[in-house]
Amino acid sequence: EKPWSLTALTRALQALGETPKWEDKPKMQKMYKCKARKAVVNTWLKNNGNPGTVFVQGLDAAGFAEELERQLQAAQPTLRQSLGQSEAPRAAAVGVPAAVPEWHLFTDGSCRDNRNVTRDTAAGWGVAIYGPGGDRAGAGAVIELHGPVVVDPADPRYLGAQVGSNNTGELTAIGQALRWLTWSCPGSKTGAAVVHYDSDYAANIAQGKYRAEKNPDLAREVQKLFREATQQRSIKFLHVKGHSGSVGNDLADALALRGSQGEESFATRMMMRGA
Repeated sequence: EKPWSLTALTRALQALGETPKWEDKPKMQKMYKCKARKAVVNTWLKNNGNPGTVFVQGLDAAGFAEELERQLQAAQPTLRQSLGQSEAPRAAAVGVPAAVPEWHLFTDGSCRDNRNVTRDTAAGWGVAIYGPGGDRAGAGAVIELHGPVVVDPADPRYLGAQVGSNNTGELTAIGQALRWLTWSCPGSKTGAAVVHYDSDYAANIAQGKYRAEKNPDLAREVQKLFREATQQRSIKFLHVKGHSGSVGNDLADALALRGSQGEESFATRMMMRGA
């Protein structure tokens, strides 16, 4: 039985009082929503050459990840793999080496009717998150985030957009990527990250290089998220040409389209609940 195989993980969860029934997700992912705890366990059968990688998310994630680690270690006492306790209050990683790998976050926005935009114009954002090696390693995205551009200040998902547009979708995507790095990224908060973008406008505003003449509240909030995230870790912005065959960019584009249709991913809802 390989470390962190689905069988080993299932037995460990059962020993902790859970009755795991795994949900099949894209990219070889399995997911279980805990019954006795506010936590979600995700595992990938193949993940960048590291079978059995496990991520725990949710309000009880940090403590539960430690319990799960102890149970797995007790079941396999010869295993000496470090499990990397999360420093983030709402997420934890199991089976991640102590030296946290680089994260690659591909961002994109979408707006089908990007002319004469208003508050009622539908727009969306998407973020495809990969581990070491990014989208070139042959592994699927670790996390997929997407949702609509929110223009209602009373909505907890609101970042400051005044209208739905491609630009607000692009800028919101970068903001949500930075939110994930600060709030939900498993493992150490100091692991380097790369934000891959195809909108120079959004990337330069996010980093404070451009002054936003439109949607200034959104610009300020994303710049605030950028400052918070870069206080924790090194973040590099890297341009990728849209629709150029980049796997990560194409996935982010597809996620943003789903967001523009009003869809919101489960990972996004979990991130917001942990805010």
